[in-house]
Amino acid sequence: MQGTSVKIELNGRVLCTAGTSGAPGVLTVTVNQIVTVKPSDENCLESTNLETQHSLLIGGLVEGSHVQWMREPVVLHADDLVGIRIVEGLEPDKPVTRWEESSAESRREQRYQLFLQLEEEFRRGDS
Repeated sequence: MQGTSVKIELNGRVLCTAGTSGAPGVLTVTVNQIVTVKPSDENCLESTNLETQHSLLIGGLVEGSHVQWMREPVVLHADDLVGIRIVEGLEPDKPVTRWEESSAESRREQRYQLFLQLEEEFRRGDS
């Protein structure tokens, strides 16, 4: 079933065409800006000691499965131009990764295992 898709371009080059193929779901196109203190200057927060990284992520949730159209975030640089075009009737590319949402029981077990790790850490006095 076709619906609308989202064509993503970087500097005029098509990266992918993403979409849910008309199925129930959510599509996200995210540009991240991450500002960190340079590793050698962890105690100094002056603006000259900061590093900035930008990246582009394309993913979503389709019929209960997490999907991504790029294996890794796309690294962006100054003057890069990201284009997002909504297109009608164009079948999206197949996602490069797909994984199922974990069950409530599985998520509870994961939280319990984290609880046990944290409990042990705090009993030892680790920070």
